[in-house]
Amino acid sequence: QAGVGGMAAAMVAGVARYLNYVPEIIVVEPDSAACVLESIKTEKIKKDDGVIIRSKESLHYYEIFREEFDAPVRTNSIQNICPDCGTEIGENSKFCRMCGKFPI
Repeated sequence: QAGVGGMAAAMVAGVARYLNYVPEIIVVEPDSAACVLESIKTEKIKKDDGVIIRSKESLHYYEIFREEFDAPVRTNSIQNICPDCGTEIGENSKFCRMCGKFPI
């Protein structure tokens, strides 16, 4: 038993000790769990684009960004760049608008 279903199975097993019978448990695993897919996507983005995604929201907007633009290019000629994704950061910015790194 893995994932959040493990907690449910443990609860049923605990309750079964006090019953005269063991209830039948049916376990259903999804073909794709959202949290696993997001992890795979963020690791692929980190490997391919060099961008660290910090939240589900950042992942969503980065995917939209990548539909229209190439991956951010790291350059040493820009003084204010995000250390995580290499995107140029505004002079007075406290966070990166690309990957959400805070504070800068």
